[in-house]
Amino acid sequence: MPNFQSVGSINLQSGDKLSWEFEMPAATSATEKGAIPYGTTIASVVVTAYNSAGDVVTTDLIVGTPSVLNNIVTTVLKYPTTNGDGRYKLTFACMLSTGQTRQFDFKRVIAENT
Repeated sequence: MPNFQSVGSINLQSGDKLSWEFEMPAATSATEKGAIPYGTTIASVVVTAYNSAGDVVTTDLIVGTPSVLNNIVTTVLKYPTTNGDGRYKLTFACMLSTGQTRQFDFKRVIAENT
């Protein structure tokens, strides 16, 4: 099962401010695969944005504080006016209900002011 149940990529244009949902599904049983282990949930999450050089650009790409409900992380993305066109990565640092942590990377955010 994929780590994310979301779109293939996110394309942002100048003026965009859009809410996106990223699902990290739990395994459906102890023997099945899932993004997180069977019987766990995501208790909290910290989302960090990076540009292609690896610099942290969270405040330029993410609006407000992402939320999590039922293993779905909702974050509002905007066109990064300071950093401009380019490819961006989102890192999701998830604290699971068991106290364990799990990180996911979404490397398909593309900003293009066309």
